[in-house]
Amino acid sequence: MMRRESRRSQLRKTPQGHAPARMQITPTRLIATARSRLLSSRGDVPGWVLVTVMTAGLVTALWLIADSELKAILARALSAVATR
Repeated sequence: MMRRESRRSQLRKTPQGHAPARMQITPTRLIATARSRLLSSRGDVPGWVLVTVMTAGLVTALWLIADSELKAILARALSAVATR
């Protein structure tokens, strides 16, 4: 009795040992895939932009609130380094 080969094993066996055409990665398919992935996320704000803007906002808020204290801390630190 002959055993039927599964579809998967039939796909693996091709003349000249090449992969079947539907499994080959061609430059055209690679470029099309990369292009579609890039275009699909174009409308979203990247995370690094959001982190940068929020950091700038926090620094500005702290600077406005504690300007005189920050100047005093910097002056003390510079004078301590200069005297050593």
